[in-house]
Amino acid sequence: MRLVINPTEVRRLAEELQDENWAFRAWIKSNFDLDDEQLMSVVHSRGNEGRAGLV
Repeated sequence: MRLVINPTEVRRLAEELQDENWAFRAWIKSNFDLDDEQLMSVVHSRGNEGRAGLV
């Protein structure tokens, strides 16, 4: 697996995987009893941790 950083490629992959991403989001919310706000808080926290590891 490689980290995709080209904006055009990121956009293409996001569109290609949109249905899978929404299904995963629904699964996470239902299995961990999270509402939208709670899920976004977790996502942002983990994203910040990941970005910090890239520096």
